[in-house]
Amino acid sequence: MVSILITRVADKVWWDLQAVSQLEDHDVSDALIFVVDDDDLFRNTIRGILESSDYLVQDYSSCEHFIEDYSPGKHACLLIDAHLPGMKGLELLHYLRRNGDELPAVMISGSSDVALVLAMCFKALHEHWSTHVT
Repeated sequence: MVSILITRVADKVWWDLQAVSQLEDHDVSDALIFVVDDDDLFRNTIRGILESSDYLVQDYSSCEHFIEDYSPGKHACLLIDAHLPGMKGLELLHYLRRNGDELPAVMISGSSDVALVLAMCFKALHEHWSTHVT
């Protein structure tokens, strides 16, 4: 069930990358899916699922490791855990946006704390609207 969901999300992101590549004259063969999750088993499983569907994947155990290696401008998307030790997933997204990087992202969470997830969504929406709407 999880592998089907992950593959469907990846397919959607991949088709979006292909649509953008047609508009911006990019080649999707070099497109990447970045996976950031501190759980080695989960990260390796996601990587295996995506690579078995012919996706290019780079994975990281923390936001800090991702930032050390990341170069803006790559044709890519980000699959990130919301609850990481150190810098949290939402903090990474804010960091990227503050630096003008609109890397598409899908945030995942193993948390069943609905209030926390909703609070994160509302915070992200508020920050988006307050910076993009004048």
